[in-house]
Amino acid sequence: MNNTGKIALIVAAVCAVLTAVLFYQTAELKKQIQKEEIITPEASIEEPMEKKGPLKIGFVVGDSINANYKFVLDKRDDLIAKATASEKRIERKLKAAQAKEQEYVNYFQSVDNVTAEDQAVAQNDMMQLEYELQALQQQEENKLAKAELEFQTELFEKLGAYLERFSEENGYDMVFNYGFGSQTLLYSSDAHDVTDMVVKGLNAEYAAEQLAQAPATDGQ
Repeated sequence: MNNTGKIALIVAAVCAVLTAVLFYQTAELKKQIQKEEIITPEASIEEPMEKKGPLKIGFVVGDSINANYKFVLDKRDDLIAKATASEKRIERKLKAAQAKEQEYVNYFQSVDNVTAEDQAVAQNDMMQLEYELQALQQQEENKLAKAELEFQTELFEKLGAYLERFSEENGYDMVFNYGFGSQTLLYSSDAHDVTDMVVKGLNAEYAAEQLAQAPATDGQ
């Protein structure tokens, strides 16, 4: 599988995993925890603990976030473009090495006597080209791995920060991920599906970020 195919699979897998974020920190639970922390032993005996209300639970379909979150789509295209450019650089280097090898083959076929010195020069040249090709491949792999890690980190931070705000603002105690291959929720009514709300909010924030980063046009 080429680098472009690997990048596409990695992005899909990362998005499915990163969207499996659980949140259990709503304002109601925080208040309950604070109450529990300040209750004295005597008070806990004399007064029954306040009963917690029912949990409000939602879920998101990870595959839908992967397919509709504009940030993911833009970054995926960017990673694929980088992988394609990497492949082209390696391919050019490989073709240059192959051309050099063919030059030596043609030369050796054109002379009657090939000296040991000629053979040594050819061998050294080809070994050097092989070393340079391997070094280039390693360099390109490292660059792609760094880009993938940066993408994963940024995506995790964006999803985590937004889902925490979303949960607190809408009173959700837990938000599960629901997706093929990464099941953390076996069943739920569609009434608990907040995917569209989350995707809409994520894209709205991403659009605002892009607008803020865009250079100002003349006249503004």
